[in-house]
Amino acid sequence: MKSNVYIPALTGVRAVAAFLVFFHHFNQAEFPYPLFRILNEFHIGVTLFFVLSGFLICLRYFDTCEISGNWFRKYIKNRIARIYPMYLLLTLATFAFAWYIKDNSVYGGFSSPILILFMNIFFIRGFFDDMKFTGVSQGWSLTVEECFYFMAPFFFMYIKKTKKAFLFLPLILLGFGSLMVLIFSQVPFFGFFGNFKFMFLYTFFGRCVEFFMGMGLALIILKSNDSTKKFPLFTMLGFAIAALGIGIMIAQPIDANTPFGVYQPVGIFANNIVLPIGVSVFFYGLMKEKSL
Repeated sequence: MKSNVYIPALTGVRAVAAFLVFFHHFNQAEFPYPLFRILNEFHIGVTLFFVLSGFLICLRYFDTCEISGNWFRKYIKNRIARIYPMYLLLTLATFAFAWYIKDNSVYGGFSSPILILFMNIFFIRGFFDDMKFTGVSQGWSLTVEECFYFMAPFFFMYIKKTKKAFLFLPLILLGFGSLMVLIFSQVPFFGFFGNFKFMFLYTFFGRCVEFFMGMGLALIILKSNDSTKKFPLFTMLGFAIAALGIGIMIAQPIDANTPFGVYQPVGIFANNIVLPIGVSVFFYGLMKEKSL
């Protein structure tokens, strides 16, 4: 398959992911408990976004990437242009409105709005547990995305040299993230890599497997032909694996200190490993099977 081909089957995936995140954030404790617990884990829309990002960036740039100043500047310019203008506008509007109505919650309890604005504008807040939800709270995921965008060309070049890199690069990233936690959890600095839960759930190093699953899917699709199969085997299998991951998270105990199943160690494994496997297989089915 060509890298610039339009894939109709994935057109609605972003919308589905956005709706999942929307219902997650507007979940209400007054809902019937089974519904509340299901919606409580609809943060999985973020996983759909991360897998899809890994897939689309790899599909588009894997064959053409080169480590040169001109290529990298054009690449980064294109990536930032798709995200940053709207994010900057929303961030400035949020801080301006918060200042106008004197709502300090946007600053996350910090006394310096200028510092928090700076951390938000430059995506730095996503590395700090204490700051991750400041400003436009959902924007923490953009720090994860931007980390992937900056590193992706180097991943592609290394994978071209040795396919084994596809397996050990995520291990290196997870190991680096863990090392950062071991170091900086002993030197508290606004929650900078302050604990393993934060690292695994809110940083690229902890969530790199989701992007690599998308990249792996892209490499398979790039080598495939345009034929499709009638029986939706992979579509159903991927959906079942993803449902298993969600079910594991829903089954985890929650309380005031652990409000989501994904905050439990088993929940983290389900979200970061089981779910992206299911999502990737499901995406493959959508593209290669006449299922939907």
